[in-house]
Amino acid sequence: MKLHPAGAYFYLLCVESLLFAKSASEEQKLNVGFIIEGESQSWALAFQKATEAANQTLADLLAGQPHQVRLVPLLKRIEVGNAFAATKAACELLKEPVVAIIGPNSNAASLQVLRVSQKHGIPYMVTRWGDEPHLNNVSVDLHPSGSAVGQTLRRFVEEAEEWKQLGLIYTEDEGLQKFENLLSRFKGDIIMRKWDHNDLFHKYVIKYFRTTMSQFRFVVDIPQSEIPEFLDLIAEYNMTSQYYSYIFTDWDTQFLNPKSFAIDRGANFSTLSLINLTWLHEHLQQGSRFLSSPPPKGVLRSHSEPTSSQDRITNYLLILDALHLLAVGIARIISTTSRPLEPPVGVNCDVDTAWVLGPKLVQTMKSENAEVPSGFTGRMEFNELGRRKNMNITVWEISKDGFQEYGYYNEKDDIVVTKRFATTQAQIQKELKGQTLRVTTIEDKPFVMYKGQLTANGEKSIDPKDWHGFCIDLLNECAAALQFNYTVHPVADGTYGSATIINGIEVWDGIIGELQFKKADLAVAMLTINYEREKVIDFTTPFMNLGVSIIFKKPVGQQPDLFAFLRPLSPTVWGYVLIAYVGVSMALFFVGRFSPYEWHNPHPCNADSELLENTFNMLNSLWFTIGSLMQQGSDILPRATSTRIVSGFWWFFTLIIISSYTANLAAFLTVERMKVPIEDVNDLAKQTKIKYGTRDGGSSAAFFEKSNVSTYQRMWQFMSSHKNVMMNNTEEAIARVKRGGYAYILESTINEYYTQRDCELMQVGNNLDSKGYGIGFPQGM
Repeated sequence: MKLHPAGAYFYLLCVESLLFAKSASEEQKLNVGFIIEGESQSWALAFQKATEAANQTLADLLAGQPHQVRLVPLLKRIEVGNAFAATKAACELLKEPVVAIIGPNSNAASLQVLRVSQKHGIPYMVTRWGDEPHLNNVSVDLHPSGSAVGQTLRRFVEEAEEWKQLGLIYTEDEGLQKFENLLSRFKGDIIMRKWDHNDLFHKYVIKYFRTTMSQFRFVVDIPQSEIPEFLDLIAEYNMTSQYYSYIFTDWDTQFLNPKSFAIDRGANFSTLSLINLTWLHEHLQQGSRFLSSPPPKGVLRSHSEPTSSQDRITNYLLILDALHLLAVGIARIISTTSRPLEPPVGVNCDVDTAWVLGPKLVQTMKSENAEVPSGFTGRMEFNELGRRKNMNITVWEISKDGFQEYGYYNEKDDIVVTKRFATTQAQIQKELKGQTLRVTTIEDKPFVMYKGQLTANGEKSIDPKDWHGFCIDLLNECAAALQFNYTVHPVADGTYGSATIINGIEVWDGIIGELQFKKADLAVAMLTINYEREKVIDFTTPFMNLGVSIIFKKPVGQQPDLFAFLRPLSPTVWGYVLIAYVGVSMALFFVGRFSPYEWHNPHPCNADSELLENTFNMLNSLWFTIGSLMQQGSDILPRATSTRIVSGFWWFFTLIIISSYTANLAAFLTVERMKVPIEDVNDLAKQTKIKYGTRDGGSSAAFFEKSNVSTYQRMWQFMSSHKNVMMNNTEEAIARVKRGGYAYILESTINEYYTQRDCELMQVGNNLDSKGYGIGFPQGM
């Protein structure tokens, strides 16, 4: 439901003209007292028209009754805040007499009138801002309590909007009571500044918030007449982008021209309201025939008087509701008793008397047994003290089409959001179309790389065409899908960001600081998602998963030594071969000696020679065996079956040994063994010869700093105490790794990129954790 100032004017114009004086043969006149502060003529006319509306209510409720009632307004003027004059005016009204008193609005004057009404039993109807600490059995407060307003604000900013920090701008110290619930129970940080009526200091208030706050969320409690100046100042200080949200507490903010708000720049503006537009529309349809004359112009224009006359339109509607409630109470008593209401004749300040029917009239208005009356500010329910309860306080949000309902709060339902977020998402995409976003990044291969030329100032271009890499490709896809443009801005200090506590506030530098202070619209880089960063910025879901890893230089291969040929077989195998060699040689020697077939005539031409000799003496046995092992053979051959069997087993053994040796030797010749000094993170942490570090201010450094693992804690102590091991960028770190004696700790994705492109580098061990890269945004964007 939308509400425009012109529409509000029309509503009130119709309402105050619901009114004709219904004459009856028996008409009783009852006086209602109004105490006005100041010389405003518009409010005198407003009271008269509100009384006429109440008379119409009485005429409708008492239709057909023999006793008719007409209310007569009696006005008394006093100086603003003059308590003595208020007491005197109340006493003068009692002499008339009056059946109820409304006004004044200032605290001191209202308190004195409340005391007079309590003493003499005259109903007192409160329609002003603030809690009344001394409400009694003859008073009702139609205005919501300060605690209800504070609760509405707290639930709105914490539950609906999820604010983590807010700035409170207020005008009067006594007005802070309505923020007690917000101030005492808000879980985030609250920064407060007073908005004095001296125009010279207003810009300093705005400038202070602009330079000190990290999350630009504001509750603005200033008069409606000063809101245009406030809007001009925030526009001057460039505080109207999509990172800024404002909620105004002046009830009449919604009657300002929506064009006054810089919504085209992206800022979010909201306000609170008491008006029940449904009830208003129903009664306009029923009473449009009573349209006769316009409402008081002074009521509709933006107020320019002191705060005692604030909330003009809403306050006027509260007075209408108060008189409507009074009319309902009078009609109920007359209908129940079937006789006229006895006015408080003789009740005045000179005698200690009280109107007997006063408490009964108030109790009738507060009664829960009868039908609860409704007015412009909703259902008029009251507790035993006369305070309003279960009252809807509506939150309105401004759009290009005017104010639209965001939600409402009451004691029974708590905060209820009625805004259609599906439509809002479409609106956001529509607003994003054609916009140019500022992207902050860090140049790191292969995610973000610069391919353009340096400008005349030696700076890199912000044109996306001069940049490439994985993150740039991802950003181009998003820009094409959502139809936005962007410029690329490398972060000035070249870091991802680290936190520093300044005046109790966590302040970040680097990329995170750019987003925290809304200097950039988004960050696209190797931006790791972690808990500390998520406290100050928002992330998308991860677009890549990774972990912390270690990159190290591959060790240089060793020169082969003199006995390198022995490496294909282990020393144990060589020992067994030697034992087998000696054993087989001796077996051939003894078997050859025992076998008669190994003895032969050395002179074949002399067949009768008795001289015989054996070929397998000890030296020949050794020679035959070693020749077989070396695959060379010899001129010595076994003759006997027994020696041939021994030789056959030996040849089979040498076949297996030589085949294994040849295969292993080929592997040893083609693959050079390298001795790695560290195998994993534990080896790195235990030694001191090899230095190690990570990127200063990066997520890997935060991983070690926040870790509870003893190994990682020990490594962080080493890195934090040796600042020379911390690097400013990845390229410098890789160059140092290649020089030797240094291990660099970085994300596994970058590790993989460099190890696949440089054969001198290698990854040591497995990843130390698991996390992801995400696109960063300012909180609440």
